[in-house]
Amino acid sequence: MDSGAPGDQGCLSDELLVRLSEGRLADEELRRALLHATGCGACHDDIASVMNEWWEPPPVIDELEIASEIGRGGMGIVYLARDTALQRQVAIKFIAEPHPDPRLRRSFEDEARLLASLQHPNIVTVFRAGQVEDHPYLVSEYVVGRSLAKLPAPLPWPRVLALGTGLARGLAAAHRQGVLHRDVKPSNAIETAGGDVKLLDFGLAQRVGAGGPDGASRERAIAGTPRYMAPEVREGAPATPLSDLYSLGLVLRELCTGRSPREEAGAPAAVVDPDLLAIIERCTRPDPRERFASADLLVEALERLSARVPAALSANPYRGLEPYEAEHQALFFGRGADVQRVLERLDRQHVVLVAADSGLGKSSLCRAGVLPRVATGAIAGGRPLAVRLLAPGRRPLRALAAAFATALPPAEAELLSGPAADPRQTGQCVRAACERLGGALVFVDQLEELITLAGPGEAAAFTRVLGELVSPPGPARLLLAVRGDFLARVASLPGLGDEAERAVYFLRPMTPQGLREAIAGPARAGGVAFESDALVQDLVDFAARGSGELPLLSFALAALWERRDVPGARITRAALDEVGGVAGLLSRHADGVVAQLTPVQQRAARRMLISLVTAEDTRGERTEEDLEVASEDARVALRALVDGRLLQARSAAGRVSYQIAHDALIQRWPRLRQWLDDDIGHRAVRQRLEAASAEWDRLHRPRGLLWQGEQLQETRPLDPGVLGTLERAFLSESRRRTRLQRRLRWLAAALAVLVPPALYGGFRLQSYLADARWVDARLQAARASS
Repeated sequence: MDSGAPGDQGCLSDELLVRLSEGRLADEELRRALLHATGCGACHDDIASVMNEWWEPPPVIDELEIASEIGRGGMGIVYLARDTALQRQVAIKFIAEPHPDPRLRRSFEDEARLLASLQHPNIVTVFRAGQVEDHPYLVSEYVVGRSLAKLPAPLPWPRVLALGTGLARGLAAAHRQGVLHRDVKPSNAIETAGGDVKLLDFGLAQRVGAGGPDGASRERAIAGTPRYMAPEVREGAPATPLSDLYSLGLVLRELCTGRSPREEAGAPAAVVDPDLLAIIERCTRPDPRERFASADLLVEALERLSARVPAALSANPYRGLEPYEAEHQALFFGRGADVQRVLERLDRQHVVLVAADSGLGKSSLCRAGVLPRVATGAIAGGRPLAVRLLAPGRRPLRALAAAFATALPPAEAELLSGPAADPRQTGQCVRAACERLGGALVFVDQLEELITLAGPGEAAAFTRVLGELVSPPGPARLLLAVRGDFLARVASLPGLGDEAERAVYFLRPMTPQGLREAIAGPARAGGVAFESDALVQDLVDFAARGSGELPLLSFALAALWERRDVPGARITRAALDEVGGVAGLLSRHADGVVAQLTPVQQRAARRMLISLVTAEDTRGERTEEDLEVASEDARVALRALVDGRLLQARSAAGRVSYQIAHDALIQRWPRLRQWLDDDIGHRAVRQRLEAASAEWDRLHRPRGLLWQGEQLQETRPLDPGVLGTLERAFLSESRRRTRLQRRLRWLAAALAVLVPPALYGGFRLQSYLADARWVDARLQAARASS
């Protein structure tokens, strides 16, 4: 057996193992056997089995109480112990030999000294060294967690990135102290219960520059696990910091691919960020000069990548009824070609209008596919653009001002957020803000809200402002998303006009291949696979039936993820059967949310949901005040609808409003559909009322715009609870004005009846009094003459 190439000359003989168990091996033979075992898993197990019969430590060593064995390798045995003095658990490592020779003792003492010089969160901490019954030992911190070798690879790439960053920091700290690990591999690192990672087992560590390629030093130089060794070390060159980096690169590649270094690397078994793959590839280049020049530079590269990793990757990778956002870029699959086409258009022209049926994913395409790339320089000659996004809502100009609030002077931001903001002034301020930002992309989602929610006057003013932002030489580009059935009406608004016609990009349904990626991709990114290709194909077939099925599929995938087989990292058909299949899952879920409410709370929920649907079967928008949640039952109902993901809250211009989570609920939830059908006669009246009250408010509430007569009569059957605060104020003022006018008419009529007799009586009284005065004057004259 050649000790210079451990693990390459076959396995240990039965005779050698017998002599080993009887303690009859010479020091040189023992050294060669142990060196061989470091590279051969089968021999490692054989030696460990034999060594189980060897010396065991006493139950108490000074203040340390031995509890149990927790690890055993070719060079050492580790026990769990309790430090009774400091009341903590520790690990004690002993040499894995019944009679340690001087060379092993020196190696053990070297490890103790090297570890004592290293104090870093990503390196196991050594407390002290000692000796018992002629056996040296090392006391270190006890780390609760799992060896990286026992993690179910392939892991999600963000998790690999976090582990790699911690390991690189530990190596960098060791290298700064002049210490080489020389045996970086998955089993020599542990992920703690808190999610951190620590380097373990510095038993083969040495000082930088120690050893050499000749004689006995060569055996020390090639110590380690062969399949994780750098090529130059396997060929006999001394270990260097760059050889540690090579080993770390192999560990990260194994965690990403699920394949050991001895296997063909091939493509990753899960979706991996290309920047992380590039880092791993650089670490594992055969020529050391082409690797990172130091562990510190590797740490910098990993930390730069970590800074842009979305936290969302650690959560459910499926969004259900909510759109994918910029932070979900790594989870957005199936629309790569469409993303590229929209980017190409934005690069050539300043306005792109994405139009599609409800449920085809136009919001996700823009938010998760286009916007992150624009922000990193995908258009405009590689120049990153500031991204601002908004939904128009009832007050689109306020929403636009709020989107640019951080780029506006405080006085301007406060002025533009008020009800008296002038459209022309808003346009000038926002344009100036775009110039200060060096260019911006303004994304307006749900553009149909200009038709369904905003008043006609404000909608027209808003589109004029948008037109000014892109008019040559405009400082902004516009990305707009609209439901296809509202395209013609939106395009007719002033300010868009010819631009809208040239800007339209029709988003078509996903191809079968795109659907497969959208279904399987997020799971792969989370380190989870589908049980079978047939299960994926069944989901593809369901989604391909029509555009309205995609939101239902997305909702079902989120539910399947919650019911995945965690130990096996699989999504199973049993989970699909458990939720009752894709069809009807959304309505069953929604019914379940409502069923948990009391009858009074259900009536409140019904009232709120109805008020959040426009006459055109689109999603409305209401504030908490509009939804009348003053009572405890109403508050409970609102919380249940939000927690059940039937409603979503969004914040704009400093106010929180609520919307139904997706148009699919309006179309596909039978209970809500029935409620809306029962209310259909009132919805058109509510929409006219909303438009009239918005215009009345915009023009500072003139009396001439108040309703009267038949207009007010039509509102009498309306439930005030489904009206917003503004609509209720408009109706209240209209009715007050009507009552005042009615009283004035009654008074006029009464005066018409009473005034003529009163005038005649007054005339008669005046004549009577004049006659009485004349008679009285004559009597006074007669008395005086007598």
